[in-house]
Amino acid sequence: MIIAQLTDTHILESKTESQSAAEQRISDLKRCILDIKNLPAKPDVVIHTGDIAHTADRKEYQVALELLKILETPVFVVPGNRDSRSNIRQVFSCSNYITGNRSEPIIYAINNFEVRLIGVDSISPGSNKGYFCPEHLSTLDRLLSSFPEKPTAIFMHHPPIPIETGETNRVEFITKEAGDEFVSMILKHKQVIRVFCGHSHRAYLEKVGKIEFSTVPSIASDLRLGKYPERMEGVPVYQIHEFNPSSNFVSHTRLLV
Repeated sequence: MIIAQLTDTHILESKTESQSAAEQRISDLKRCILDIKNLPAKPDVVIHTGDIAHTADRKEYQVALELLKILETPVFVVPGNRDSRSNIRQVFSCSNYITGNRSEPIIYAINNFEVRLIGVDSISPGSNKGYFCPEHLSTLDRLLSSFPEKPTAIFMHHPPIPIETGETNRVEFITKEAGDEFVSMILKHKQVIRVFCGHSHRAYLEKVGKIEFSTVPSIASDLRLGKYPERMEGVPVYQIHEFNPSSNFVSHTRLLV
């Protein structure tokens, strides 16, 4: 099974910010989509791990959806801290995997691939950090319990572990304890092998117990963090994750130079 991961596209309506930034971000996403479409080994699915839009304007989601329709591959999205649950539900209503009321947290499972995918909403109202209320955490626990033998990957916006690099040490949940609680719960489920995240705008990989937690650079190249060669300015980056039963996921970075 092959997964292409997009994240932090931050599509914006050009009237609200600079025209050049709006055009750059649309171009970055389109370049990634066309690259995915032309890969010799086609992904089975594409996941978007949040911050689809920059201001949560409905028009921004419509732009993103029209670009994502270019793909001949199933696309699954989760919201980030800049996103609107309500607008995602309205604009992506053609995708029947997203259910629930307008403002309630989004959570769903995709069961018909070699690896089960669970998309979860980690938005904390009033904060740009991640959080799972007890009810939301309990729902995820029940979902995981329903397929205990099938390899499972979770995808969400906020990494529940600290992002520790030579440049930064960032806790992306509202508290480290809240992230630890999430990690402790999913470690009880032996079938969980990877948690794919966004939000950090940089590439990161760490293993906790048997589970790998990873983030990828923001598709919006003007918002990407980390050190890159000068020639990478304005060049979008995304990742491909290939599942192998003997080694779990192997990730490859696509540099669109």
